[in-house]
Amino acid sequence: TRPSGATLDDRFEAEGKRPAESEYTIAMAGRGEVPMDAKAVVINVTAVAGEGDGFLTVHPCVSPRPLASSLNYPSGANLANEIIAPLSDDGEICVYTSSSAHLIVDVVGYVGAESPVEPVTPARYLDTRANGETFDDRERRSGKSGDEATYELEIGGRGEVPFGAVAAIVNVTAVQPTETGFVTVDACNDGRPLASSLNYVAGDNRANELIASLDDEGNICLYTSTSVHLIVDVVGYLPAGSSFNPVEPSRYLDTRATGETVDDVSQREGKRGAQSEYELQVAGRPGVPMDASAVVVNVTAVQAEGVGFVTVHPCLDSRPLASSLNYATGVNGANELIALLDDDGKICLYTDQSAHLLVDVVGYFD
Repeated sequence: TRPSGATLDDRFEAEGKRPAESEYTIAMAGRGEVPMDAKAVVINVTAVAGEGDGFLTVHPCVSPRPLASSLNYPSGANLANEIIAPLSDDGEICVYTSSSAHLIVDVVGYVGAESPVEPVTPARYLDTRANGETFDDRERRSGKSGDEATYELEIGGRGEVPFGAVAAIVNVTAVQPTETGFVTVDACNDGRPLASSLNYVAGDNRANELIASLDDEGNICLYTSTSVHLIVDVVGYLPAGSSFNPVEPSRYLDTRATGETVDDVSQREGKRGAQSEYELQVAGRPGVPMDASAVVVNVTAVQAEGVGFVTVHPCLDSRPLASSLNYATGVNGANELIALLDDDGKICLYTDQSAHLLVDVVGYFD
């Protein structure tokens, strides 16, 4: 919507900031590579130059608007979140903007009519705030999660997610943190994995959408490094037998001086320079076979030296016009993505402004 905005087909561009408490309808099916019969799209949605603390809710143009958030943003900051967004019968999405901001939407994939991914109308499954509401009046108003605490949340068998689903597509939001910290989401395994799912800073509400593996009881566990309220919205699930293969969350890249990875490869290589590309081998490393077509990765920018972005792509000849993660100077931020692999099983990460990079892998597609 920016004055300089450009889109692949010259539609939905340069229309100006979205007003507070407004809905914006965007056609998706039948544009670019998204077919008319797609049932959902994988999009990176960015709020730019917000005029107040706010949130976006992306939904399939249903009424009333669902109780869920897709992206939380503070005043003046540019923030993005990659989400799987169900489409309406007309192939559209609606974006509700709570406070005025520019909008950018990049499409990185779609859920075809025959895909095992099952999008659902966004619904709130957890809200620990004193006034928290959930769709079934469960898992609400329990108070902040503590320092180094783990919250076990039932998902399978509630709402539209059947018992036996192997993973849920969830948007996790950290609210009112008083200290910098992180959330790690996993399938309630015996040991917490070396990975982060959401990074937050004191005073800012932050969200990240994840494909979260469920345990045999249909639960996920949310570890909080510091005390914070938690909100979890569910937007879809993957049934048993789908082409998605969850793996124990594992770190595949950590450029920090103390960085550690699952196999001691791609670690401690130093900050990525401004306007640089990093080529990361993913397939053939622990948990991901050589013939994987795509991976689900959580990408984190740490100690950034300027306002910038990361673009994740399958090492093509030309970098696509898209952003995967937006970050601010000195603030650690993360975004979970479905990233296509090239023929050699690699992804490339373009860094606009110098920052450390972390990449955690949580699953792959055949």
